[in-house]
Amino acid sequence: MTTHVFSGPTMSPPEVRGFLPRAVAHPPVSHGDLHRIGCGPDDKVLIIDGLFQQRIPIRHKEILDVMAAGTRVVGAASMGALRAAELHTYGMKGIGEVFHAYRTGGLTADDEVAVAHQEDGSYAALSEPLVNIRHTLASALRAAAVTGDEARALLHLSKSLPYYERSWPRLARCAGPASGGLRRAVDRVLEHLALVPAAADLKRQDALRALSHLRDAADDRPSSPPVIPPSARWRTNFAASWEAHHRGETALGTHVPYAAVLRYHQVFQRSFASSWREYVLRHVAGTRAGHASSEEVETAALQAARRAGISADTLPTHRLTHWLTKDELLGLDEREQLLRLLVRSYRVRPGAAPFTASTPALRRLVGDWPTAVRRVVTHTDVAHASGPRGFPGPADTLALCERLVGMWEVDTNAGRTLTAAARDRGLPTVRQALDILRAHPTGEVVE
Repeated sequence: MTTHVFSGPTMSPPEVRGFLPRAVAHPPVSHGDLHRIGCGPDDKVLIIDGLFQQRIPIRHKEILDVMAAGTRVVGAASMGALRAAELHTYGMKGIGEVFHAYRTGGLTADDEVAVAHQEDGSYAALSEPLVNIRHTLASALRAAAVTGDEARALLHLSKSLPYYERSWPRLARCAGPASGGLRRAVDRVLEHLALVPAAADLKRQDALRALSHLRDAADDRPSSPPVIPPSARWRTNFAASWEAHHRGETALGTHVPYAAVLRYHQVFQRSFASSWREYVLRHVAGTRAGHASSEEVETAALQAARRAGISADTLPTHRLTHWLTKDELLGLDEREQLLRLLVRSYRVRPGAAPFTASTPALRRLVGDWPTAVRRVVTHTDVAHASGPRGFPGPADTLALCERLVGMWEVDTNAGRTLTAAARDRGLPTVRQALDILRAHPTGEVVE
C-alpha cells in the first residue's frame, strides 16, 4: 500500500516527506498523473495542489477511474478541495475548511485557491490566494482590527485583481494613499497577522489537517465503497485514451506509456496488420469467436455484421469505395471485401481503447515486453514527441511515405493504397503514421 501526495505552493514536497516520511511526494497534480504513477487497489492519493494554466488540470474522470479501481482519493486546501467538492458524492473524501466552503456553496469560483508560483521545482508561491485573504480579513474583523465595511472593501479590491497579482503589498498599493482610510486598514491587517500568524494561511492549515488524517488513520477505509456511476455512463473513449496515453512502465529511466508502445509497433512491426485484423474480427464476432480458427472467426464476424445491418446487400457503392482500393473492388471476392471493410472501419466501443493496460493483447502482440518498451525509448526523438516542430515540407513527407511503402510492403505510395495500408494497422490516416515516423526517426523494422 502506497500513499501519494501531490503538493507545491501550499506545502512543498520536502515538507510533505518531513510530515509523512513514507509518503511518495509529487509536484502539483495535472492531467495524466494519477495514471502515470500507476496507483491501484489499497493505495491512497492526497491531492493538495494542482496545475491548471501551465498544463491541463486533473480531470474528474481520471479521479473516478482510479477510485473505481480501488484507490482511496482525498482532497484538501487547493485543487484537491475543489475536486473533492465536485466528486464527494462519488467517494472522494474532502478535508478542511476550503473543501467545506466549496461543498456548501460558500465558495464558488475556481480562482479562490489559485496562486502564481515559481517553476524552479520549489513551487514557492508568488501571490496570495483569495481564500487566504478572505480568511485573514475574517480573523481581523473578529479581532476588531478592521470594520465590516473595510473588510468588504478590501475583499472586493482583492477580487478585482487577477489571481497572479494578489498580495498584501499589491493591496496596499491599490488601497490608495498612505493617509487614506483603506490603506490604514491594510496596515492594521498586517499588524494583526504579526500577532496572529495562523490567520495568514488557511490552505496550509487544511493541508496539515489532511496529512494528519493520513498519518493518524493508516488503515482508513471508507465505510462503503466509492459510489462510482456505471462505466457506460461516464467512462468514455476519451477516459480510456487518457489511461492508455499515461499509464505505462519505466525503461532506461524514462516513463513509457502503453499507447507509445502500441503506436511504435503499429508502424514498425511488419506483422502488425495481420495481428490487428485478428484482434478486430474477434472483437466484432464477440463471444462467438472463443477458441475458433481464423476462418471460423471471419465467418462469425460477418454474421455479426449482418445482424447489425452491414452486408453486401445493404452497403451502397460509395461506402465500399471509401474503404477499398480500386484493385480490391475489382479483384477481391465479396467476403474478403467485407472483412477488410470491417477491419478498416473498426472503432472500439465507448469506454474502451485497444491494447490498454487492462488487456494482455498488447504484450502478446509485441513479443518480449521489456525489449519492446526499451525499443520505444531508444528510438524516440523526445523533442518531436513533445510536439511537432513546424510544418514538414513536401520532400520530407514524400521520403517518409516511401519509407512506409518499403516497411509495409505495399505496391505504391498512391494515396488510397497507402491509406488502406494504414487503416489495416488501426491508423485512420497516413498522417498519423508519418507523425509516428517523425517521433521515432531511428526506428527499426520489427520482424
